[in-house]
Amino acid sequence: MVNKVSDIIPLNDIKIIKKEETNKDINFSDFLKKAIYEVNDAKKYQEELTQKLISGELENLHELSIARGIANVQFSALSEGISKIVDAYKEISRIQI
Repeated sequence: MVNKVSDIIPLNDIKIIKKEETNKDINFSDFLKKAIYEVNDAKKYQEELTQKLISGELENLHELSIARGIANVQFSALSEGISKIVDAYKEISRIQI
C-alpha cells in the first residue's frame, strides 16, 4: 500500500536572520556575545526537536534535519571566527614596539 506524501508544513520556529543596520555602533564584545547566544539557541532548539523525535511528538523529521543543519553551520562559522581572532591576537602579540 502506498501512502500519500503529506503537504509541506511551514517551519514557524526557525529564526530568519535579518540584516541589521550598518550605521549602528556595535561593540565587538556585544557582537561576539550575540553570536554565541544565537549558536547556543540553535543548538538548544535542535536538542529540543531531538527529544520530541525520541518521545514520538515530532511529526516532521525534516524539521529536525533543517534545525541540525542550521546549528552545525552556525557553530562552524563561530568556531572559524574565534580561530581567526586568536590567530590575529597571536600575530599582534609578536609585534615588537
